[in-house]
Amino acid sequence: MMDANMRHLPRGYTFFAKAYGTGGNEKLRKAGIRSDEVFIAKMLSKGHKNPAILVNGVQITRNEIFYDATLIYAGSLDGTGFYNNFPEDRVAAFKLIGGEWAEKEDV
Repeated sequence: MMDANMRHLPRGYTFFAKAYGTGGNEKLRKAGIRSDEVFIAKMLSKGHKNPAILVNGVQITRNEIFYDATLIYAGSLDGTGFYNNFPEDRVAAFKLIGGEWAEKEDV
């Protein structure tokens, strides 16, 4: 499953996401996604019905992971959009991109 915030991102938008309960999903394993880990993804789709994201060169659709995992939008590459009750996600994202936020992307 992908949360509503992620499903409604515009096509081409790059963002931070977080996975919960990745289960035994082969596509998630191939992309290197582990449960409770922040990663960078790019929205490939327009529309929310069966969106696709790209992670580490692997395309993942909502329908492919619906029963195996929950992926949530965690924040933007410029450091905005993170949930206040998950400051550890913002810290993990900052480390993931080498300690420098990107310039704000127009959405």
